[in-house]
Amino acid sequence: MNRTISCLLWGGAIAASLVGEVAFESFMLAPAQAQVQLAQSRLTLMTAERLEDILSQETHDFRAENGQWLFTFEGRPMIALVDAAVNRMRIVAPIMAAENLTNEQIQSILLANFHTTLDGRYAVTNGTVVATFAHPLSSLQENDLQSALHQVAQLAENFGSTYSSGELLLRPGGQPQPQNSQEGSLEI
Repeated sequence: MNRTISCLLWGGAIAASLVGEVAFESFMLAPAQAQVQLAQSRLTLMTAERLEDILSQETHDFRAENGQWLFTFEGRPMIALVDAAVNRMRIVAPIMAAENLTNEQIQSILLANFHTTLDGRYAVTNGTVVATFAHPLSSLQENDLQSALHQVAQLAENFGSTYSSGELLLRPGGQPQPQNSQEGSLEI
């Protein structure tokens, strides 16, 4: 007998039946929120205190000052900021004065933010070009934090050359984007 399985997804439940037989079986999938809660329960939630403890162990010259943490990582001065009220954290490394940016550098950091910065980004704040990483605080895991520190340091180091946070490039086929694309078209 040829058996065909048909499935219907409706209201968080899947009903499956074997067509051609009387057998009918249904089961409930955990709602998406319950699945997220289950995944989070397997993770250790990050707190400002835990973040401070990890940073003090992973970095050099660590000091708390005015509600932020200042430190050195891979030879780069950095700042970590936390706003627990909105569940966000940020790591920032200064690069240069924004007023000294050339048009070519501006174009390069915009392209890099799409292709080569991975989870970090180039940004401008208070007149300074920075390498930065932002993430929800509670879901940040220690390995994510270690990766973030490395990426921010690499972005600062590679400013003006590869504009990369690491070895991975997110360009299709690893090829540079064509410079003569038509206005209004989108080439990724």
